[in-house]
Amino acid sequence: MGEEKRQSPRVGIDEVVGVFALPDSRSAQLAKNLNLPHFLKAKNISQEGLCLETPNFFIPDQVFKLEFQVPHEGRSRAYASVVWSEKNACGLRFIKQGEHLNNLIQRESTQA
Repeated sequence: MGEEKRQSPRVGIDEVVGVFALPDSRSAQLAKNLNLPHFLKAKNISQEGLCLETPNFFIPDQVFKLEFQVPHEGRSRAYASVVWSEKNACGLRFIKQGEHLNNLIQRESTQA
């Protein structure tokens, strides 16, 4: 097996994430091609990033705005860049996390 590269443990979640292109960015052209925004299921999450289920391939280093509905706290936004993309999934690294997102990660990790 390959060496684990993550700095934080992953926790499984079952949340829908809104994926939005940033205007005037490389992701804006991709948004036109993929009909963004997409609402995709998150497979897992950590302090550094998350894995999304997706039928589309995303280009590494593209940046997207993400929106999460955090139970009991409201909506949280984050910005993330694509690290990898393969059939049916992609991995994103957080650039900036919203205030409630950290609470979601903490809550899910204590329930795991």
